[in-house]
Amino acid sequence: MHENLLLKAGLTDNQVRIYDLLLRKGPATAAELTEVTKMQRGSVYYVLDSLIAEELIEKTKRGAKTLFQAAHPTVLMEYINRKKKYN
Repeated sequence: MHENLLLKAGLTDNQVRIYDLLLRKGPATAAELTEVTKMQRGSVYYVLDSLIAEELIEKTKRGAKTLFQAAHPTVLMEYINRKKKYN
């Protein structure tokens, strides 16, 4: 259900896949996301960067690892409302 909402808000299929995965799984590395989604590593990083730019995910360091996690759901709602307002 929320996948359709995200697509209507302007996210790509790959953005929705990764955002949804982070939302369900919790923090993950790019390598973990690459393995689960079967996307090419470069594509995963491209999608992660685009989601960070939209402030839908956050990037943190835990030791030597870089983890990505979905932002709080209120951020998603703000994003969707912002997109509705300007479309």
